[in-house]
Amino acid sequence: MRATQLANQALLKLSAKMITAIDATDNATAMVCNELLQPSLDSFCTGYRWSWCEQVATLTYVADPSPAPVDFEYEYEVPTDFLQLLKLKDEYDNRIRNYVLLTNNRIRCDSDTLKIYYVARIEPGVLPAPAIDAFTSYFAHRLSPSIDGGKRMQILYQEAIQKGTAAFIEDATQRPSPIDTEDYFNG
Repeated sequence: MRATQLANQALLKLSAKMITAIDATDNATAMVCNELLQPSLDSFCTGYRWSWCEQVATLTYVADPSPAPVDFEYEYEVPTDFLQLLKLKDEYDNRIRNYVLLTNNRIRCDSDTLKIYYVARIEPGVLPAPAIDAFTSYFAHRLSPSIDGGKRMQILYQEAIQKGTAAFIEDATQRPSPIDTEDYFNG
């Protein structure tokens, strides 16, 4: 489902007028939707452990980082679609607990090989069907202060939680392997 369609579904939940294009610069509603869509999608993706936005990548350390790390031996650059760190493992699949995530999207640790498990940023067009209704309720909740003065904000938030939980349960039952409870509860 494209961005404009997601925005229109959220606007319908607010009983607001639909838009023709989310990137229209002559429509205040479209401009608000365009500004809030990706941050809302990012927040929605990090709110649950969705299988469809979890990624794994093996990173190569940065040869000559600037400034040179003094606290750890190696520095790695995270993937460009990185949103949230779930866990780190070394070449032997051991969990790495001593690391630092820098503000410039780099990770420092003492392991010379690093496998990162993370939540990836997704585009509106790849949101899976079971999550669309939950997301549009959440997006409507985020739009409510700008569109209807916040009248339906709390109702939409509760609806988003209920639908999000149902979609998450459906997503969890479709995982290829059971959730590692240590990783799930300890981040």
